[in-house]
Amino acid sequence: MYPEDYEIKSDRLIRQWIAEGFVKHETEKTLEEVGQQYLSGLVRRSLVQVSSFRIDGKVKRCRVHDLIHDMILGKVKDTGFCQYIDEREQSVSSKIVRRLTIATNDFSGSIGSSPIRSILICTGEDEEVSEHLVNKIPTNYMLLKVLDFEGSGLRYIPENLGNLCHLKYLSFRYTRIVSLPKSIGNLQNLKTLDIRDTSVSKMPEEIPKLTKLRHLLFYAMCSIQWKDIGGMTSLQEIPRVFIDDDGVVIREVAKLKQLRELTVEDFMGKHEKTLCSLINEKPLLEKLLIETADVSEVIDLYITSPMSTLRKLVLFGKLTRLPNWISQFPNLVQLHLYNSRLTNDVLKSLNNMPRLLFLDLSSNAYEVPSGIQHLEKLKDLYIEDMPTEFEQRIAPDGGEDHWIIQDVPHIQGEEMYGEIERFIKVWISAILGLCYCYYIAARIPKGFLRLLSLLAILYLFIILPLNISSPNLVGYTSFFLVQLGIFKLLLFSFNKGPLALSPPNIVHFISIASLPISPKPTKKITPPTPKSQNGYCP
Repeated sequence: MYPEDYEIKSDRLIRQWIAEGFVKHETEKTLEEVGQQYLSGLVRRSLVQVSSFRIDGKVKRCRVHDLIHDMILGKVKDTGFCQYIDEREQSVSSKIVRRLTIATNDFSGSIGSSPIRSILICTGEDEEVSEHLVNKIPTNYMLLKVLDFEGSGLRYIPENLGNLCHLKYLSFRYTRIVSLPKSIGNLQNLKTLDIRDTSVSKMPEEIPKLTKLRHLLFYAMCSIQWKDIGGMTSLQEIPRVFIDDDGVVIREVAKLKQLRELTVEDFMGKHEKTLCSLINEKPLLEKLLIETADVSEVIDLYITSPMSTLRKLVLFGKLTRLPNWISQFPNLVQLHLYNSRLTNDVLKSLNNMPRLLFLDLSSNAYEVPSGIQHLEKLKDLYIEDMPTEFEQRIAPDGGEDHWIIQDVPHIQGEEMYGEIERFIKVWISAILGLCYCYYIAARIPKGFLRLLSLLAILYLFIILPLNISSPNLVGYTSFFLVQLGIFKLLLFSFNKGPLALSPPNIVHFISIASLPISPKPTKKITPPTPKSQNGYCP
């Protein structure tokens, strides 16, 4: 049970469902896929609101409506399904409670003999979680299956954390911890361990003992001893792999037959055969990312595995040609080709990929991909950081090859190119309007007549930001033109405000009207009054 208006990622939610046993096995489907079906069912029934979707239409983030949240709180309090504790409600139910959500750092109560299955700490990053509360968990709640500190101010982990032998989900993400206790190796039933966005720099040597672990989540700044990792045969998701010359990492990763996601960095040409062999032994991969050690290295791999489950492919490095094996992935949804510097048409081999929704060709082609009109389901095309010739050919205003990509709903490179052009036109119009105010409106007597002469400019300043679609550019333009410009021009109508101080030239007038500045008022110097001979003023 999460706090009101709390947004949660679907992956996190589904993994907690799996840990508690809510998700049942179905033939030829992973537990994560079944969990996605459950979540989609709740969305269809309007019990869960979707905050954002993934590119393939699956739920990325979700939340519960306030009214539904209040209704659930009332129900769970009576049934003992969950106890929600915050600043307003700290009384602990006398009934058996199976799930505990703590949204306050002041909680010092106890659930007694209740067989708690799940504890969520939702105190916020700014509130440090008390050591007293943390120390009680491994001692009092040994039947825990889910322990989630994500986003809390946790700094301390008790050494006896390993007492929670039934634990299946453990998350320290976005906390302030710096290390993990060695006793974590005793969590033999753990399926998810998440220490992303923490200060943990080294994984304990006991990690390979977690043979049931499915998701080992941490970032590259945290080191791990890859020796014996191959024994964790249930792993589906592992951190980035840096290929070593000794081959230890590759040998261990090759033993992980259930891998769904693989990220390989520092790839070099000499690793070609090793990496090909590794990938060909991973038929269940859903995401594959390969990044070269430097820009001169060429990605030249020969993949024979069909990998019908692959949905996302990222190649970050030089390509002499687009690999033919990419066409073997009929279910590919996302294709990223970064810095490949291809000069030929990259889409000739992609025509048989009807499911492709996202294509990133940044820093790649010098020719417009002529086959893109055949990718009927393509939603997003990224073509940023391209040569000038390329940009001119796809420009929406007269580009000879614009027709090829005109049916793609969202084009990042083209959109930004046109956005900057619109932004410049908006400000040229605004400056021309201010020139009118300086040269013509200023000559009209102050008051109602001058206000009438400025109405067209005021209306122009209101509608100009509507010509821009970028949220950032709209925000800045609206602030400078609508909030500052209109307010100062209204005062100027009655010869008040900073514009009434007669700026010396048009540049000063435009700057004062559209920027958050005002001229320094000129102090009026009053000559001293002469005194009479007797010291008094006449």
